[in-house]
Amino acid sequence: MHGVLSLREARRVVGLGVAPAGRRANRGRYEINQKVIMAAPTPESFDIAMRMADRCAAVAVMSVAMASRTGRPGDLNYRAFHVAAQINGLAPNQRNLISNVTKVLPGLTNAQRERLGFMRPVRSNGLYDVVRRYLDRLTAVLDEGVVIPHSLSFGFGTLLPETYRRKSDGSANWGVPEGYLDGSGACTEPLVLVHSDWHLHATTVSGIDPTLPISGAVAVDGTEFETSARLHGPNRDVDLDGEIEYDPETTGAMRTRGARPLGIGPDDRKVYTLDFDSRSGYRTVTNGRSGGRYTGYEVHLAVQVPALRWTNYVDQVTLGPAVPGFIVNATMTPAGSHRANAIIPALLGSKAAGQELKEVIADPGYSLCSMETYHLPLRLAGISVLHKPMTHQRGIRPTVDGAVLCDDTLLHPATPRNLLASRSARSAGSAPLPYAPPGSDEATRRQYEQPFNQRALWRLRLNRTDSDGTAWFTCPFCEGALSATSLTVHSGRTPGPRAVPVSGHVAHLSRCCNGQIRLAAEELGRWQKIPAGTTAHWKAYHARRQQVENANSALKSSMTQLDKKHTLVFGLSKRRTLLGFTLAAYNYNVGAAHQAR
Repeated sequence: MHGVLSLREARRVVGLGVAPAGRRANRGRYEINQKVIMAAPTPESFDIAMRMADRCAAVAVMSVAMASRTGRPGDLNYRAFHVAAQINGLAPNQRNLISNVTKVLPGLTNAQRERLGFMRPVRSNGLYDVVRRYLDRLTAVLDEGVVIPHSLSFGFGTLLPETYRRKSDGSANWGVPEGYLDGSGACTEPLVLVHSDWHLHATTVSGIDPTLPISGAVAVDGTEFETSARLHGPNRDVDLDGEIEYDPETTGAMRTRGARPLGIGPDDRKVYTLDFDSRSGYRTVTNGRSGGRYTGYEVHLAVQVPALRWTNYVDQVTLGPAVPGFIVNATMTPAGSHRANAIIPALLGSKAAGQELKEVIADPGYSLCSMETYHLPLRLAGISVLHKPMTHQRGIRPTVDGAVLCDDTLLHPATPRNLLASRSARSAGSAPLPYAPPGSDEATRRQYEQPFNQRALWRLRLNRTDSDGTAWFTCPFCEGALSATSLTVHSGRTPGPRAVPVSGHVAHLSRCCNGQIRLAAEELGRWQKIPAGTTAHWKAYHARRQQVENANSALKSSMTQLDKKHTLVFGLSKRRTLLGFTLAAYNYNVGAAHQAR
């Protein structure tokens, strides 16, 4: 099969037949056209949704872009649709169903409709179709692309040529608010072409209260979002885009759930359901479900965590003040898509657009990606990366300019061998030092961390980083952290009172080093400042990464159920559009909880 089948062809393939005339496609089982039961929003929820809409860039942009695409004036405008969807998103245990959004509109008072510029009387009969058609047109506009000012892009989209400044200069949808136009109708800023990924981000961050603190550090993780479309026929293979991105240690055995492909998508991956944008991918094991294969999408979240203020890189860490765990960046891609390519461009674009970003704490699913797609782009942007090396990433690597690279840490060449490999496997080769078993108590964990802490004393110290990412390192003797009476220190520095004596390990050396070690950004590999396995690494990595796990948990249980029944619409753009209101509501709730402390 070549290319994606049409809906008519796919229905024949799976034995559903052709939809009868007049039957509307893409209508979920529970989304039937009936008289809508009015669900009047409370004044508090309406005011909250209005405040979020007022600071949402998507409202200003899409109100202009959709003005000429909605039929008669007053049928439904973008602001009314946005506020209704946001009110639904703020509801406890909400689901992003078109019928739920529709129920909000008949309950608006005359004063509320006036604030929305939506003054036509609302009839409950047929209102579902009005909202559904509006969502269809909205996602069609986003798929075509919307032209917006650069300052509203959040780093998303494609920069258009300087000659493109007026609506008449191209055929794309024009979304430039009047405040960005000069007297001749030209935009005063460079223009950017954006799509549904921008709309998801713009809606998500509208729930962030700008008066609350920002740390500049984020933890990144992904969660699955299954499609409501069903699979057909037997199939046992799964198509992944790019590098392998599941961890055999945590994924568990694959379940061979049946699925017959309906076609090949434009990304050369198999299409298994009538939701043609969904793909098949892997998910890891959790307490609530087993790991294995699923079909749908993956949501990538960057959640704010406290900043790292100071550390001795061995056993002491000082974190910054507590900050609300906002979702500061979010993307959604088909399942099995390359994880680094899904989130890293969004993080870099947001940083270039002015978002404060100094540190990224990565889930192993991202750090498993190649250095060129994950570590290197972040390092070149001046962003520090913290991760936990997995088993196959650990061990002693080839030396770099006289240094030993072990567990993504640069060490002095005289580092004792018993600190580089475990005792049981030292004679056999290079089995790494063991981590503490998951769920260990603090005493057990500290026992496992001791050899890592001792090894961290031998690490090379980062002296400075050039603008091109080149790093300069000095040895621990030149820094005064280690001392040996028989050793000539290259820097001539006298060891301090806290220097650890290691004369017995360097008796075969006459000089500590040959000066600073210079490494280009490409040569650093997955190097990180805080050595893995140390007490400092546990405090800086595991303690903070829990915030993104809390966000995933809220989206899966306490706040809503982000599962196959959460929304019944098909297509990546529609799901992105509706998901943004859920994530914005999560941000609002997190901010309110932080203020209530």
